Amino acid sequence: MKFVHFNFIKCITGAMLCASIGLTTNSHALAPVNTDPTTPPDLGLPAAPTLSVSRSSISLSLSMKDSSNEEDGYFIQMRNSSNQWVTVRSSGPLHSYQSISDTRWGLKPDTRYCFRGAAFNAMGNSYSKIKCAYTYDGNENSVWRVQLAVETGAGVHSGTNDQVWVRMNSSSVNEYPHGNLTVVDYPFSDFSRVTTHTVDLNLTGLSQMSDINTLSLYKQGTDDWCIKSVKLLVNGIEVFVKDYSSASSDCQIMPSLFPGFDMLSFDRSTLRTANAWHSYDEDIALSLLGTFGIRNTELVSRLSGMIGHKMYFNELSWRDGYYDTPISITPVCNSANQCDRLNVDLNLLADVSILDLGNLHPNVDINFDLLVECGTNELIISTENFSVSADSVLAQEILSLSLVNYVDGQVESAIRDAWDAISQSVPGIPQCEVQVTQDGDVYLLLAE
Repeated sequence: MKFVHFNFIKCITGAMLCASIGLTTNSHALAPVNTDPTTPPDLGLPAAPTLSVSRSSISLSLSMKDSSNEEDGYFIQMRNSSNQWVTVRSSGPLHSYQSISDTRWGLKPDTRYCFRGAAFNAMGNSYSKIKCAYTYDGNENSVWRVQLAVETGAGVHSGTNDQVWVRMNSSSVNEYPHGNLTVVDYPFSDFSRVTTHTVDLNLTGLSQMSDINTLSLYKQGTDDWCIKSVKLLVNGIEVFVKDYSSASSDCQIMPSLFPGFDMLSFDRSTLRTANAWHSYDEDIALSLLGTFGIRNTELVSRLSGMIGHKMYFNELSWRDGYYDTPISITPVCNSANQCDRLNVDLNLLADVSILDLGNLHPNVDINFDLLVECGTNELIISTENFSVSADSVLAQEILSLSLVNYVDGQVESAIRDAWDAISQSVPGIPQCEVQVTQDGDVYLLLAE
């Protein structure tokens, strides 16, 4: 069996679709058939391969890894506009450390394409999971902040304190992009009647603005939440709005999927056809960032959103703010009133069961410093000086390690997630300077 390794570019004339292929193959790379009557009785189907996808605005790159010791070969298929699977790449058997790569060029921007891979032998084919991916839209609009503003109607029972969460792309790991989710858990976060509540959303799964493929609000509970308007803001600029004020009740009751679970969703085409979406200008967003910096109120909102989301998956909750402010951010300054960092103070409650004492709800105070500084073409957000205390000795003995891990890992990673994209927003800027004011605001002085 002779293996040959080569690379070539293949273009289909007229179709303007090119494939860049790197492969290891042999003469056995044939279409999968099972016509051999002498197939050993103990031969089974080969294990299915794993397929991954990476994206650009005009291409999708595929990589398929070997997963079997019984294959005669592999192939990759692409679903066409007629919903049929067409083979775009084939190969003979691979060693365990080998993979097949293939790049689909000439694709339409901001368009969804689906692929699957398969291993085959005389017994048949074993398919990978179908992977579907959107190409980027080509605008390369970075995302460093996303907000959702919901106005609730005036009816007596229009508001809600039920659990609310928001998605902006798929929940499936087989879709690209995927993974964006925000559990809305702000201090005093009830969506009360006749109010507009604006929340910061997580940036996980959003590398560019075109990664926002849906705006879906979910609610679990029995309240009839009546929504007057919904607005989506990217980097401080409104990109989508839905107004229900002309309805007979001046608002739209959130549609029910099934008892106790409601959903209001706007799909990708609805977002893309909005005039505000098309008129978004990143230069204006950058100008706003440079002019207004990151105000203390924004820092509080963004940390509230991120930490509230993380607490949903832990035994922590916001402390009643009647006696304590749930979250405060203050500057750390020297005797000359020069400030170089911010101190974050979180006042939380823990829900923990300790031996025979039942459920305890000790107060938990978390403090850490937030450092903001400029590197080479990037804005660096870091945290240090964590401290955790609880008002019960027993509780502290049990909680301290997990809370420190929670703060050090979850909170810091959330902070980094929220501001990683800012570094992408200043390409070509040789340097910048961060100024922390005595009001706890952060200004970015961008070099010309």
